[in-house]
Amino acid sequence: MGFRMKVLFLTHSVDNVGGTIRATLNTASALVDLGHEVEIAAVFRRRREPVFALDDRVTVWPLVDMTRRSGPLAKWRARRPSRLYPPGDTRTAQFHRLTDRRVAEFLAASDADVIVGTRPGLNVYVAGLAPRHAVTVGQEHLFLDHHKPRLRAAIERRYRLLDAVVTVSAADADNYRRRIPSLADRMYFIPNSIPPSPLPPSTGDAKLIMAAGRIESPKRFDVLLKAFAAVHERHPDWRLRIYGSGSQLGKLRDLATRLGLDGAAVFMGQKTPLDTEWVKSSIAASTSRHESFGLTLVEAMDCGLPVVSTACPYGPPEIITDGSDGILTPVNDADAVASGLCRLIENPELRRHMAEAARHTAADYHPEAIGRRYEELFTSLLDRSATPAPRRRRRRPRYRPYPTAQRHTVAATAVDFGAVTLTGRSNLQVTLDGTVHNVEGEVKATDLSEGEWAVTDRGEPVRAGRVDTRALLEVKPMGDALVIPFADRGLLKLRVWRRDDYAEIDDVSWEGAMCTVTGRLMSGRAPHRVLARARDASGTAITIPVEDDGDGRFSATVPTRRLCAAPHPDGNPLRLWDLWLDTDDGEVRLGRFFDDIPRRKHVQRFGTVHTNANRVQPYFTTHNELSIRVKQDQDQVP
Repeated sequence: MGFRMKVLFLTHSVDNVGGTIRATLNTASALVDLGHEVEIAAVFRRRREPVFALDDRVTVWPLVDMTRRSGPLAKWRARRPSRLYPPGDTRTAQFHRLTDRRVAEFLAASDADVIVGTRPGLNVYVAGLAPRHAVTVGQEHLFLDHHKPRLRAAIERRYRLLDAVVTVSAADADNYRRRIPSLADRMYFIPNSIPPSPLPPSTGDAKLIMAAGRIESPKRFDVLLKAFAAVHERHPDWRLRIYGSGSQLGKLRDLATRLGLDGAAVFMGQKTPLDTEWVKSSIAASTSRHESFGLTLVEAMDCGLPVVSTACPYGPPEIITDGSDGILTPVNDADAVASGLCRLIENPELRRHMAEAARHTAADYHPEAIGRRYEELFTSLLDRSATPAPRRRRRRPRYRPYPTAQRHTVAATAVDFGAVTLTGRSNLQVTLDGTVHNVEGEVKATDLSEGEWAVTDRGEPVRAGRVDTRALLEVKPMGDALVIPFADRGLLKLRVWRRDDYAEIDDVSWEGAMCTVTGRLMSGRAPHRVLARARDASGTAITIPVEDDGDGRFSATVPTRRLCAAPHPDGNPLRLWDLWLDTDDGEVRLGRFFDDIPRRKHVQRFGTVHTNANRVQPYFTTHNELSIRVKQDQDQVP
């Protein structure tokens, strides 16, 4: 390092989950590790505390703090469209005269040696508003062909004022040079980085495939579901988990139902960090139509997973070496994806070999290596610049940085179904409805009553660090008390169940209007019958015969027509039926308890079948118990 430089990143926000946010925070920390001073100017602040933990060595300045009340002048400016932010950017509508003014003021007062924009509109801001002494760099976290013509025109016109433009894929840099020759001499390629996970890598033994990303059309999770349907037919004991949120979730759930995957494909929602989930899995999958980089792929590889991915533009073919650390397939080819997944499933030795190679590949994307590439680029640009850096300027008083205090967290690791270890703080407690239990390192399920316990420190809920529950996919169910750690809106909790016996559901499937439930009684006792009991004052119960497969295993076909024909009390169109298993020692509630999902209701949903002018849908309750919802469909009543 020639000298200690000061770098300023201009970003949309640091509040939510997103690839650009993660990449910016990773690069900022890497540059600080190399001895440089780094600041981030976040145009918008919408949360009091961001989802990702901020490095307390990096000062983050929110320019438009929407968590605080604005004055009348600021409100007036916020209602007027931006004069500077280019049209065609997906965030253009969010920018206005107030953001123009705040960014202009902040950049004018900055004494940074290097100012970096992190999306096209912000790059235009930097190109026009950065002080003359600063080297200016624009980052492209998407790709040129993604942008609308009006935005591409602004890029061609305004990026000439930047000292450098950095893409996250080599193919996109080449495309820029070819499409906009005037930028050819200032195009660079530096990929995104991911910090190495502190967790041991995946063992590759779990029969689980995982995918992650925004639940939107470009990710083509529909292709993955179709591929997995073929995989599941050949390997019915394998499961698929998809992590993320987005507008296509409902359509994908419906598709999973049509493909008969309700019990095998689970939509897990948005989680961070994801390494605790990657290490549970054995194979990662991506079926995107395009990827500017592929941050989740590198994360999966770092956790020891081979990847089956479409060879889409732009990132995956540059990250994955086909046949070495993963398998590349044509875009929109579900059969090829299924073939790649089955190849890894059916060849455990190949899976392990590719997993090891994947970890070596991921090391090339660790922050230190990527940070040094940025350091070299910034140093070379500063060496070319003849403009001396100005004296230090005072920060304008209206800007208040994000709190720099390090967030204290508590990590949780499931030892087995009976115990959880907590690390990060001492003298913790777990609380439930006024009951307080002191904790010294390990919590045992047998010490707690059934319910959701909050982990606290001196009465205050603690934030969840990494919650590692992979052991729950590997160990056998045991005992009559079990505990599962989980994060609830960032806070650490423990879900405890205590029951004399468990009727554990394996699968729920539809064939026409018949719903078949399979499972096992954990005690191994012989089940006699299933009871569908109405959850109302009528006390109506319908008896359902079971097939006893031995060792407590059973299957029962629910007569949904009988559930629909039962009179609805008080004319209520909705009726709920709870399912119980009758045994020699009493009734046992059907549900799913012995795995790593403490709240199944919102992540695993079953399809709805229309029968006898009713809509019938099995579902998991808030206690992970299985029930059936029957609702009269007024549109189909004769």
